[in-house]
Amino acid sequence: MSYRVKVHRRVEKFLKTIPKKEKERIKVLILSLENPYEVPHVRVKGEKGVYRARVGKYRILYSVFEEEGLVLVLKVDKRERVYG
Repeated sequence: MSYRVKVHRRVEKFLKTIPKKEKERIKVLILSLENPYEVPHVRVKGEKGVYRARVGKYRILYSVFEEEGLVLVLKVDKRERVYG
């Protein structure tokens, strides 16, 4: 099953601030979230229904909504800032 991927506005804004090479790698991972269970991911402790994926020094936090067929990308940032 293919999911719709929706990116939060703050993620779009953040992506404009990082180097092009990292931005492209993150965009590739975000697009691959159309099949969220094929992407290497880990549940975020203390957050119900939130998963993380890693691209270099960046973490992508997202939620999967099965019934709606939706993946919502919540946040992208460096590891030391993404969980705060």
